Formats: sequence, C-alpha cells, structure tokens
Amino acid sequence: MQPVATLIIDNRNTDLADLAVPEMSLSSARATMVPHEFSLSLKTACAIEILAPKYDRLVDELRKDDEVTGCAYDALAKTGYPAFELITQNEEALLVVLGHHLRDELFAAFSGDRKAPTYWLDAVTKCESDGLNIRIHGVCYSEA
Repeated sequence: MQPVATLIIDNRNTDLADLAVPEMSLSSARATMVPHEFSLSLKTACAIEILAPKYDRLVDELRKDDEVTGCAYDALAKTGYPAFELITQNEEALLVVLGHHLRDELFAAFSGDRKAPTYWLDAVTKCESDGLNIRIHGVCYSEA
C-alpha cells in the first residue's frame, strides 16, 4: 500500500515528521537559515478527509465576517464558498485554501510532535491537482 502522503525536500524523500509548522513566522530567522524547496504529495481523498471539516468551520467563520463587515472580501466568498471537494479540483482555489487558510492545519496533521524537526515550513507557493493526488510546493528552512 502506498503512503497517503510523501514529502520531498530538495529532490530527496524526507520523513514527514522532519517538517514542522513554526509557532511564529520565520521572518527574522531566515537570514541565518538555509532555504529548501519542498513538495508534499497526498491523495485527494486523504486531503478531503483531513481538511473538509476544518474547511467547513473556516467557511462558517468567513461568512460571519462577511455579515459583520457587510462585504465579502475573501476570494472564496466571491466564488460562493464552494465545497472542499470542488476546491480540490481548482488549483488556484486550492492555493488560497492550502497556501493560506488551512496551511498550518494541513502540515500539522502530518508532522505532529513525533520528533525534533529538521525543517520549518515557510510558504506554500503552488498547488497542483490531477483529481487523485494533490501536490503542494513551497519553501522551508533549516538551521545553517
């Protein structure tokens, strides 16, 4: 059976537990750290199972914000807050959701607290989807 998710950092298979979501932005630390390119590949069904409930809660919060402000600012609002299953079929919407709104939740689901991380997540730069799989690209950092 193939794993539900695979992490590649600098073209090398890497243990998912080696990548952590930092508690704070890496902004000031980047100057002393080493950047790396990563891609996380996961089954679309796995992403839906993990993230659809979180996405539904996010949409509820965004809709409440829309009511309070009287205006829908978010890109998701302008598309009518589509179901997460539909988000997985649209790479631009997927980048908004996985690169911004649910980024930390996604990566935390795989990294957890299993061991001291080697890499820290910085940014998601691109999302691709072929229907069966989602590939998330971005930048992470390690200590020099």
